[in-house]
Order: sequence, then structure tokens, then C-alpha cells
Amino acid sequence: MPALPDTHSTVTTVDPKTLKPHARYLKIYGRMNIEELVEQIQLSNWINPILITPKHIIVSGHRRWQAALQLKWNTIPVEIRAFPNRLSELEALLSENLARPKTREQKVREANSWKEIESARAKQRQEAGIKIEEPGDLMDIFSEGRKGTTRDLVAAKVGLGSGVTYTKAAKVVAQIDTETKAGNEEWAEVWRSILNTVSIQAAYSLLKLPRKQQKQILDLIATGAARTPKEAALLLAEEASLDDPRLFVAGDYAVVNIDPNLTFAPSDQRWNGYWGRVEGTGTSGLIVLNLGSEMLQFYSRDLVEIDQPSDELLQVASKVLQLRSLDLDELEIALLDVLQQRLEFTPRQLLYLEYLEKVLTLPRLSGS
Repeated sequence: MPALPDTHSTVTTVDPKTLKPHARYLKIYGRMNIEELVEQIQLSNWINPILITPKHIIVSGHRRWQAALQLKWNTIPVEIRAFPNRLSELEALLSENLARPKTREQKVREANSWKEIESARAKQRQEAGIKIEEPGDLMDIFSEGRKGTTRDLVAAKVGLGSGVTYTKAAKVVAQIDTETKAGNEEWAEVWRSILNTVSIQAAYSLLKLPRKQQKQILDLIATGAARTPKEAALLLAEEASLDDPRLFVAGDYAVVNIDPNLTFAPSDQRWNGYWGRVEGTGTSGLIVLNLGSEMLQFYSRDLVEIDQPSDELLQVASKVLQLRSLDLDELEIALLDVLQQRLEFTPRQLLYLEYLEKVLTLPRLSGS
């Protein structure tokens, strides 16, 4: 890593009560547990010098400072360093915290700060008419020759993998801030918990749901009724299925119509647009739908009833579902796929079905 800009520094001791936390540190890392650190410092009776600005703003060593306050020390060693500008000060804060363990939220907030640094420097280069990157700028610090977008570089820098992953996580962190500003601290904590302890994708998928569904899921997790968005979505779907006035009975025909926004739904979205025959109800009131090649259970809200199916549809459905259960090649499956997504059929399609029925069924019957 290239050296930070040359700065003047002095090592001395100060009263820890005269120091102030860096505003960006609190925004990025929040408040940390220091119990173990307090024990270590108490046993060693020694603390590594804390990096501060001439105005006694802490740049590095916030946890050590908090530990010293808790131990009621009167003096602590510090390194007073004058930074040439705000960007250099922020860069030092981030660099000094590179090796510490971090949550996903903290990594995102670090990445946001690195992006801020590079954007400001890019603007400075543009204003100065410089087309090449300055020595020691963010691109050099990150990549040592690697190529990629700024978001890819900052994602790799903070340990978030790809720029796409970082972008998803950043949207969740923005939602945490939105909830906090709105006074929804409980929901903000749920978002934080999902992001940090479940997965980035789980939090991002929840973010894509309509706000009404988000609130329902957040409430279930906040009250302890569910631990994850998936568990909460399953509870909501089950309740909706039990309360749904649409009743299906064996022999009904229905089209699978799963809302793509319900990403936590257990039903299989690959059957969207296909019709099947209702065979009855399964566990938790789910509807058992015969799709020919397999029986699947759906919530009633995921099915659209075919009201008064025509005689032609009933005849085609009986044949298609029977043929689906046979050993088919890719072309035969493709032909049946077309038929099983239509409610009306052309004469040519009916001829294809008749041909398939002869080819696939008659040899088996004659050989039995």
C-alpha cells in the first residue's frame, strides 16, 4: 500500500476526557463491545498510542480510548498528527481500521467512504486537467494494477466481493438509515440483523417487496415470531391461504400465477403460466396441483381458477397430463409446454398432440 501523505506528528500524553470521537467513525462503525479489550488493558497496564488531530479528534484508537475512560485513566499516550485536508484524515481513519473484524453493514459504510474519497480526488484531477491517476490515489491503493469499476475496487477492498454485491448491500444500508431517520429504530435493527446475520441477498430481496409486505415481515421478525424473512413470508403466506375465500376442489383446473415479488414463497415459479388439475388439499391447507410430470403444493393465492373450462380444454388437459408422466425427450417436452400454457388450441396444435399420443402411448399399450 502506498504511504499516506507526509504529515507532521508528535507523541505525547493527554487526559482521555479531552478527546472526542471522530464523527465518521461513529457513522461507519457505531458503538463496539469493549469488555474484552478493557480486561486486556487492565492486565497489561499499557495502551498503544491513540492517533488524534491537533483538535483532539480521534482518528484511530476509539475502542482504546473508550477502555481508558472506563478504567478511569487520567492520562493516555497519543500521537498528534496534522492532516493536510479532510480526505487525508478520512483515508487515515479507514486505513487504520483495515484489519479489524467488521459486520457487513460496517464494510458497506467503509466502501461508501472510499468511494467518496475517490470521487473527490477524481473531481480534483478533472479541475486540474490531469487525466492520469495521481500516485497514491485510491486506484493504486486498491488494485496494484487491477482493472475494474470503482464499485468493484471498493468492494474488493472492504471484503464484499463484487461491485454487484456491494451495490445490493449499500441499498439495504440506505434503508437502515431511512428507518432510523423516520424513528423506526426497531425496524432499522431488523434490517441490520438480516444484513449482518442472514445474508445480503435475503435483505435485498426483502427490500424489493412492496412496502406493505416489508412491514408485515419486519414486524414478525421484530416480535420474535420469525427469525428470517423466509420464515416470516411463509407464515404470512400460510395465513393468507387459510383466509383466502377462493376454494378449490378436486377436479378444478387452475393456472399457476405466482407473484414474482414474493421471492420467499415456497412455490416453484418455473411453473408460472402452466395449468394443472387440482387433486385436493395437502399440508397446511395448500392446494395439490397435478402438473403431469409432478404433483406440487401451492397457496391458493398462487393459483387462478379456470372458470368453466371448455370441453376441448378438458380433453387436451387429460391427454397432456397423462403424456407428461411418460419418459419424454426435449422436443416432446417442448411441444407439451406450449399446449400446457394455452386455453385455446389451433387445429395444427391438436394434430401434434394426436401424433404425440400415438407415438408415445400406442407402443406401450401394444407391448403390455
